[in-house]
Amino acid sequence: MHRGSGTVETEFGPIAYAQGDYVVIPKAINPRFVVDPGETYLFGIETVGELRAPTFVGLGRQRPVRPPT
Repeated sequence: MHRGSGTVETEFGPIAYAQGDYVVIPKAINPRFVVDPGETYLFGIETVGELRAPTFVGLGRQRPVRPPT
């Protein structure tokens, strides 16, 4: 999620998301995105393979994942 917030409704229950979150939805799941009022920017990737976080370091603040808190 680049900007905004909302909820993804699935048969497993609602999943809240906010700016900076990654939402991973397994195959064969029919999600419904319910966005909160205001500006929202989503970036979606669909793949048949496995997604992995990069193993290299040095990406700085442009890294694709948030550091653990």
